[in-house]
Amino acid sequence: SVSRKDRAAILPVGRARGAVFWYAGGRFTTSRYYADTLPTWVSAYNARGGPASLAGAVWRLLLPDSAYAEPDTMAFENGGSNVAFPHALPVQADSAAARLTAFPWMDSLTLDFALAGVESLKLGRRGRPDLLAISLSTTDAIGHAFGPDSREIHDQLLRVDRWLGEFLDSLSTLVGHRGVVVALTGDHGVTSFPEYLAGVRHQRAGRISLADVARLTGERLTARYHMDFGLGFDNGLLSADVPALRSRGVNVDSLAAALADSVRRRPGVSEVFTPVALARSTERSAAAARWRRVLPAGYGWLVGVSLKPGYVWSDGKLSAEHGGMGADDLEVPIAFMGPDIGRATIMRRVSTVDIGPTLAAYINVTPTERLDGRVLKEVVTQPVAARGHPKPSVQAAGPHMN
Repeated sequence: SVSRKDRAAILPVGRARGAVFWYAGGRFTTSRYYADTLPTWVSAYNARGGPASLAGAVWRLLLPDSAYAEPDTMAFENGGSNVAFPHALPVQADSAAARLTAFPWMDSLTLDFALAGVESLKLGRRGRPDLLAISLSTTDAIGHAFGPDSREIHDQLLRVDRWLGEFLDSLSTLVGHRGVVVALTGDHGVTSFPEYLAGVRHQRAGRISLADVARLTGERLTARYHMDFGLGFDNGLLSADVPALRSRGVNVDSLAAALADSVRRRPGVSEVFTPVALARSTERSAAAARWRRVLPAGYGWLVGVSLKPGYVWSDGKLSAEHGGMGADDLEVPIAFMGPDIGRATIMRRVSTVDIGPTLAAYINVTPTERLDGRVLKEVVTQPVAARGHPKPSVQAAGPHMN
């Protein structure tokens, strides 16, 4: 598993002690959970100095200016500075290596490193199925800075599309085109800049935070009970040390209901849930269903809030966000490509957790534990024998565009 971000490399592999690497400090590394030392091929790759060689590189448009419909001078992009092309990396090597994560070349570097790993580890040529997970995270960084309606994200996606094509061509050369099956998806979407929605599209939009509610409520409770109850706010959720509140005689349900009433009146708020209200809500509420999936059993929380379209959770920083429960943030496409997978566009709703059991069924592997997802029958359309599986060399690749 390979990524620019540590968590994006670790999570697709789970508890398995596979070969997991991420970019940090200008090089690819791992942790002692996976290995005490870096493999020789990783050290050799880092020694090439690819990130440092990009010092001073300038990000210019890939295509002629006329190919981009988006304006290039939106004042709210990139924190309000350096909003127009071209964009340059610092001329100092260390600074360039650090800033590279927000420039398109980071994805090219990640794919190149992944291909080096495929060659060194002989993935797909070891007489058994192999799994390669690649998380391309530059779209996330550029998307946060410039937003999904920007010229920068347009250019980034043009580039990553070409780099993915070159990577898959190289992978097929190494493994054979019938030895590769690809699942392509994302871990989240994004909401447009509220400033863009309001100023350009003339829609209701805005930034909202409940950090003040958590702070003031915490201060009042601390003043009365002389202890900190850990009230905090993040992405629509007011959390607290609920057992501690109850041990001091606080009626947690009444406290949550009072907070919900005050929050409900704020602009941009769509639905508000307390633990009691969530338990009583019907399955027809999409927001309630999503909150149930988000909150683990026993987690201490008081209020969960869903926003209206166009509103984002924000501390005021000028950036695009994806921490809400709306469709723009949660819905992603899923694509499969491989031998004997037919051409089709399927519009029914599925989930990213369906990818695992679908790939397992495709290569005739029985999962060793219970899975949340279901096999997507449109992908596994032929009997295993007709597809020639199991094969001695099957490469499963799952790039995540996050």
